[in-house]
Amino acid sequence: MYGRQLLEVGLRWQIGNGRTASLIHSQWIPRFQLDSPSYNPQILPGEGDPKVADVICQGEGRWCDTKLSQWFDPSTCRTIKAIPLPRQNMEDKMIWHDTKDGVFTVKSAYHLAVSLDRRKGGWKSLASWMDKASWVRLWNANIPPKLKVFVWQILNRALPTTEALIERKVPIHPRYPVCWASSETMEHLFLDCPVAGALWDYSGLDYLGEGLPRHTFPYFLKKLLALIHQPTLFMAVVAVLWRIWRSRNWVVFEGKQFGFPALMRQFHQQYEEWMALPLAGPMHVSCPTGSHQLAPVAADSIVCMWDGATKSGCHSAGGIVLFTP
Repeated sequence: MYGRQLLEVGLRWQIGNGRTASLIHSQWIPRFQLDSPSYNPQILPGEGDPKVADVICQGEGRWCDTKLSQWFDPSTCRTIKAIPLPRQNMEDKMIWHDTKDGVFTVKSAYHLAVSLDRRKGGWKSLASWMDKASWVRLWNANIPPKLKVFVWQILNRALPTTEALIERKVPIHPRYPVCWASSETMEHLFLDCPVAGALWDYSGLDYLGEGLPRHTFPYFLKKLLALIHQPTLFMAVVAVLWRIWRSRNWVVFEGKQFGFPALMRQFHQQYEEWMALPLAGPMHVSCPTGSHQLAPVAADSIVCMWDGATKSGCHSAGGIVLFTP
């Protein structure tokens, strides 16, 4: 049923001769504003239920200014007069507004659904307010790739918290499985839970004093992304978030109970390992071209395949694979 509602929002009439689309009740004016997700015209008081053809100069292929002004305000008249009319007699037809060719696609419908959801308020997706430059800064940040994906999941609410699972109709207990003190929202998981609070204190990152207020979780993430230009601090904050999520998964999927000393020790070791990675500077990757097939070998042979890579600054890596055909 939601798909049907989405179609009702995204479909509009493409005007041909105007004899099918209703002047008042049909969606036919290509106006899609954030505060008014509708193509319905803004009309002046009138009587009856005319067709779009009633405001077209038949045989001339143009809009009739006098008739338009009888029904619509000046702004809407200007919008309508920008709609091209066909030179030949063509029937009105329904098209999908959010694609250039007017053909429905699942991708465009998904983006429409996200935009409609965003207009309802709240923070269904933090990614909605991020522009291209913000995404570029995130993907170029000096943190391990899995942490970039992890931050992306947080921004898109793609982490399978109990709150997210319940929204997707998964029958699950709403309580946070680590402390059982509240429902597992993003804000409770990463900020309000005693486990999270202890880890923030141990890390030395007092996010109230470091410019990371927790009034709302979206505001917290906006401040987090503002730290990208400070690689060490950004790495530390993301490492705390990652360790909180990992400790949560231990409880949920492995049934493990952890003590705070072990949790702090694991965070410190993990953070030191990540900081030691050669992440800074551009990386240039070269790949062989063409198709390479393994030459025939005897059945009792052992095949060795190897490859390596180097990076400016004396960093290098290699790998060897041994297998039997």
